[in-house]
Formats: sequence, C-alpha cells, structure tokens
Amino acid sequence: MTRNLQGALWILLSCLAATVMTTAVKLSAEAIASPQIVFLRCLISLGLFLPFLIWQGLGVLKSRHRGRHLLRAFLGAVAMNAGFHSLAHLPLTTASVLFFSTPLFLTALAIPMLGETVGWRRWGATLFGFAGIVVVMRPDVGEVHYAMGLALVSAGLFAVMLLMGKQLSREDPPATLMTYFIGMTVLVTFPPAVPVWTWPEEAMWGILFLVGLGATLRVYFDIKAYAIAEASAIAPFQYIRLITIAIAGYVVFGEIPDGPTVVGALMIIGSSVYIAQREARLNRDTGGNKGAATGGDG
Repeated sequence: MTRNLQGALWILLSCLAATVMTTAVKLSAEAIASPQIVFLRCLISLGLFLPFLIWQGLGVLKSRHRGRHLLRAFLGAVAMNAGFHSLAHLPLTTASVLFFSTPLFLTALAIPMLGETVGWRRWGATLFGFAGIVVVMRPDVGEVHYAMGLALVSAGLFAVMLLMGKQLSREDPPATLMTYFIGMTVLVTFPPAVPVWTWPEEAMWGILFLVGLGATLRVYFDIKAYAIAEASAIAPFQYIRLITIAIAGYVVFGEIPDGPTVVGALMIIGSSVYIAQREARLNRDTGGNKGAATGGDG
C-alpha cells in the first residue's frame, strides 16, 4: 500500500469522524444551546487528550508566545460557536458546504498574514469558489438565513487559526500548539456556557460524548494523513465528507440537498482542489511543504 493510499484511508476515517461530530451536534442542539455544546466538546477533548499530555510532560508547555496561543484559542472558540449554531439551524449538507470555503479564505488571507504572493490562477479559482458560495446562499430568492453567515464566519476564523498555527509552528512544535489550543479553549468557552446551562438528560450525554470524540479523532486522523502522504494527493479525498454528511442528513433528519446547494458545492470543491494542486506544484518548484486546509466547524 503506497503512502498516498494510506493517507487517503486516514482521510476517509477523518471524514467519518467529522460526520459523527456534526450529526451529534445537530442532535444535541435540539435540547442544548450551542455555547454549552462547544464547552462540553472542548472539555471532552481535553479529557481524551490528557493521557498524551501526561506522556509528553510539562515541557510541551514551553513557549514564548502564550498570548498568541490564547488569541488563537479565543478565535477557535468563536469559530466553533458560530459553526455549531449554524449546524443547529441549517441542513447538515448546506452548513458543511459553506464550511468548506476555508481554503478560499486561506488563499485571500495568506497575503496580509504571511506575505505570500498569490498568482492570477489561484485568484481566479478563489473567486470562482466564492461564486459557488453565492449560489449556495441564493440571495436572489429572498432573505439569506443568518446561520449561513455564521457558517462563513466559522470558515473564515478557522482559516485565520490555521495561518496563525503556521506562524507559531516556526518556533513551537505541533504538540505544543495542540496542548495550548485544547486547554485554552476549555477556559474561554466556559463563561458563555454558564448563562445558557441546562443539565443534559442521561441519554444526551452519549450524544455529547460523540461530539467530543468525533472532533478529537478527526484532528488525529488528519495529522496522521498529512504526516504520511502528499497534501496535494489526499486533499480531494476530504470532500468525501460531503457525501457522508449528506447520507447522515438524509438517514437521521430526512434532509435532501437541493440543486443550488449541489451546484455551489461542486464549484467550491473544484476551486479548492485546484488551489491545493496549484500550491503543491509551486511548493515542489520552491522546495516548500504546505498542508491543505479543509472545512472548519470545530
């Protein structure tokens, strides 16, 4: 089995974990406010991460950029709250399609945040992808649902977080980034959860655990995939997630994606895959090594 095929299988597992997480978020949102779901997701992830932290030791906390780690965690908390709220009020597929606009925001934000140069081909693909977002949102047929805007806020903030992670990774190892992010998101998501707190019923705890477990496994599977395989080779497999989520939306909630959502999804996917392939080609020419970004809903 080639390394790229191994990476593709890890990505498939990531898609399944993300599908479990998003489905569990929508199920739990029927009884619990999204700020509480976000906090419990972060708390469960911390519990699952603790054995790794104990194994790594306190040395993993060594960093000269604790303030920037805190800012990144705060942005992550806002992104998760916006994303989870949109999942509660939109069809699963619609919200997930909008989450996949993250690579488009990455291309646009890489200029001011990283000083990168973006050529006309990638700009063209980015604009085509944003046109796909307009198709999904359908402003011509009436009022745009505010949750669609929240989904885009989540995707945009997730792009900022990824770029901040790229900046921080120049001095801090991935384990340090993960430790600070997981730990600090628990702290910054707790205050918003307090005013809306309701004690979950016994059956709901299982669904909430799936939220945290799915989110944690998704991150782990993505790390394994991009550590093994070429980013450009496995990036297209990320979009299997839209298929698995569409199936989950139909089976669990009886949702069927409409025509504009499908057309917009194809436009966003096509532009994102082109951007990933183009960046990979440029990285090979310059000897760089970038990872591909995917949708960010938490």
